[in-house]
Amino acid sequence: MNIKDIKAGQVITFLLILITISPINFIVLKLELGFLESFFVFLVLGTPAFSLIKYIEKRYQNRQWMQQRASALLLMLAIGMFFVGLILFNIGLR
Repeated sequence: MNIKDIKAGQVITFLLILITISPINFIVLKLELGFLESFFVFLVLGTPAFSLIKYIEKRYQNRQWMQQRASALLLMLAIGMFFVGLILFNIGLR
């Protein structure tokens, strides 16, 4: 995947995911939740946010922003793995 292959929609999706997950991770850190509790917090707060991201993605799809779905999904998967690692790291710090 080259830099040229990344579309504007993928960048916007990436920024939306970061904007969404940062406060959730902050809440998890402040409440000092365990792995299972923090997973449920991510699930409950993240699901509407991801559906909003999907809606925005669909809305601008006809403008050729989101042509490369596979790389966008891989990007989302990588971000998800990063935040799972972040949760595990936060638990490891305690």
